[in-house]
Amino acid sequence: MDGSPICSSHGTSCDSGTLLFGRGNVKGGSERNQPNTRDGDKCDGSSGNYQSDKSLERLMVRSVDGGMMMEGSTNEIVASVWAWSDGSEDYLDLYYSDSGDLSNPNWVYIGTYQSTGGSEQTIVIEFDLPSGLNHFNGGNYRWRGSPSPCTAGYWADADDLVFTVNPLTVNTKSPTVSPVMPPSKIPSNQPSTLPSAEQSLEPNSTPTSNPLISPSGLPSKSFIPSFDPSNLPSLELSTSASLIPSSIPLFAPTLKLTTTPRVRSLV
Repeated sequence: MDGSPICSSHGTSCDSGTLLFGRGNVKGGSERNQPNTRDGDKCDGSSGNYQSDKSLERLMVRSVDGGMMMEGSTNEIVASVWAWSDGSEDYLDLYYSDSGDLSNPNWVYIGTYQSTGGSEQTIVIEFDLPSGLNHFNGGNYRWRGSPSPCTAGYWADADDLVFTVNPLTVNTKSPTVSPVMPPSKIPSNQPSTLPSAEQSLEPNSTPTSNPLISPSGLPSKSFIPSFDPSNLPSLELSTSASLIPSSIPLFAPTLKLTTTPRVRSLV
C-alpha cells in the first residue's frame, strides 16, 4: 500500500490533506509518495505545468450527519482538483472498493463528474458505504476519454484514499410500546360534585311501607280505651222501667238497663 494515504483509525472523516498535491513528475509539482494509487505509476502523466494543467489535489470522505463513519451509512466524497482552462474537457471518475484486500481493490464505479470552471475547484458527491470495515475511494482525473480507475495518458492523475469504518451496530432493544408509568391523573368527564343549588333527583333511602307513628288525627290500632263504671252518670230506678239520668236533658232517648254492660272496642 505504498504511496496511498490511509486513515487507520475510526473517525467522522478521512482526509488526504496535502499528501496528493502535484501529479507524477510534472514540472513545478512532482507528486510526493507517487503514484498514490493501487494501480501503479502508469496512471499518472507528467506532461504540462503544475497548477496550469490538470491535477487531482485532494480526497476526503466524511459522514453526512457528523457522526462516526460506519458500514452502510451515507457519506460524502469531497475532491479538490485543478482544472485546465475552463474545465469543460476535464472529467473526474470516482470509485470505491470494499474488498478488504489493500493490495487488490475491486473497484466499483460511483460516477463521473465535472467542475463548473477552471483552476481550483471542489466536487462533492454523496454515496452509501457498503458492508465491510476497510474501504478505498479512488479518483481518476482525466482529459477527455472514458471512465476508468486508471487512464494511462500524459495528462491523467489517479489517486486513492484508504480508510476504516465502524461496524454496523444493531439496536436489539425493543421499543417501549406504552409508557412505563401511567399518567398521574386522568381528566374526568363528569364534575366531581353537583352544584349546591341542585337537589338530588333520587331519595336517600327506600320509604317504609307502614308509618311508625299513626297520624295525629286517627286513633292508633293498638289503643283500647279502658272502661271505668264510676265515670258513668248516676241512674235512678223508675217504676215505668225508664231510666233517665239526672244530668241528661229530658229530650235524651230512654236507656234500657242490662245486667252486663258491653263496651265496644274502637278499631
